[in-house]
Amino acid sequence: MGEKLKKSRWHSANVLDVSTRHLWQFSAGDGKFSTTRDQSLSSTETPPETVVAKSWSSMWQPKLNIAWLPTEKVFLRVMQLPGSDVAEIQSMVELQLEKISPMPVAQIAWSMELLAKRAEDTLQTVIVIIVPRDVVEQFLGQLEGQKFLADRLELPVLDELLATEAKEDGLWIFPGATAASPYLIAWWYDGLLQNLTLYSSTIGQDLGALVKEQISQVAWTGELEGWLTSPPRWHLVADAGAAAIWEPVLTKSAGSPVEVIPLAPPKQIAAMTAKRAVHPNNSVNLLPPEYAVRYRQQYVDRLWMRGLLAVVVLYLIGITIYFGALQVLNFQHSRIQNQVKGISQSYTNALKMEARIRVLEDRKNLQFAALDCWKAVADLLPPEVSIDEIIFERGKTFTILGTVPQEHELDITDFNQALSRTKLNGDLLFSEVNSGGSRIRGSVVEWKFSCKLKSGESEK
Repeated sequence: MGEKLKKSRWHSANVLDVSTRHLWQFSAGDGKFSTTRDQSLSSTETPPETVVAKSWSSMWQPKLNIAWLPTEKVFLRVMQLPGSDVAEIQSMVELQLEKISPMPVAQIAWSMELLAKRAEDTLQTVIVIIVPRDVVEQFLGQLEGQKFLADRLELPVLDELLATEAKEDGLWIFPGATAASPYLIAWWYDGLLQNLTLYSSTIGQDLGALVKEQISQVAWTGELEGWLTSPPRWHLVADAGAAAIWEPVLTKSAGSPVEVIPLAPPKQIAAMTAKRAVHPNNSVNLLPPEYAVRYRQQYVDRLWMRGLLAVVVLYLIGITIYFGALQVLNFQHSRIQNQVKGISQSYTNALKMEARIRVLEDRKNLQFAALDCWKAVADLLPPEVSIDEIIFERGKTFTILGTVPQEHELDITDFNQALSRTKLNGDLLFSEVNSGGSRIRGSVVEWKFSCKLKSGESEK
């Protein structure tokens, strides 16, 4: 039994005719297929991989690959079954396979096609396609050699039949593509397809006699089954080339004129095949299930490999960009180092010059600071107090040592307070004026002040 197709919205479909080496591609939309590619292939040319191969985009834009199966060794059967849904009809066909198949069921691949049903019909007309499994496998091997992995196998002659409107009772003959190709004879009576048979012809055989004999056999069967109620009128469905060969032969065999009906062009037949293949009722496929599973696994594996390859390529690109950026940064670093080396001597000289200037400025400031301290002491020194020694340390500490008679010892305290309130340019000259203590020696008192310059403290 064939594989169940998922009911999905197809984005495109490819139809390959191996016998004539022709490929059509159709784009799906608005319930129909529009032709986007019509390409003839040489005997050694394979279908373009970009057209038939499936990639990441096929996940959201599904692509259907259809191959036309040659009609040699294909068996067609027509059945009238009670009208029901597709699943029940499929089950009924499966039950009848042992009866209608010319081969054991285990050795065949089969499919079915439901014909349009009229309102007055109580039975559903079903065409059953039976193909030997080894023929299908051999054909699939041929397709795989051309790198065409088919999703469905279809018969073009079936679409030729469906494209022909049978307006009256009779038989319709569909010649093959060549003189040696099988030809199809379809019998329509009471608006229903009653019989459908593919016949093989041999070059050199009397075609007219052969066709007449085969038609006589089916007519006899139709009379027994009761659906052949009148002599059949012959119709030939063919293109101009085939009609020129077949019409004289059939006219002679029929003994009356044969109506010639133009055959739809191959592109139109291919479009019908694509549209029919995606129809929800077309749920049975000639493609064996294990092939469909294997093709699906190959597709998944190919996506994984491409994804992995893309990751590796991106990683290598990232590594290349990283090392490229690293080289640029190393170059910039080396250039900056050379620039630093070039200006290092100038920078060192500038530092030395700055240090010398700072020393000179400190000396200048110290000179003025010492004069300011000395002036403050000279202005505030009480008459009875004498100074023995002045020490000016690093422009920050101003130390005064002196003596005073014991009876004027309080003048030392006044002198200390006066120094702590001394201002220079509106700001205090000293931040601290500490008494270093006093010591009596004879009739005099030795004293010591330690003053911290405010300007020196701020520079600290």
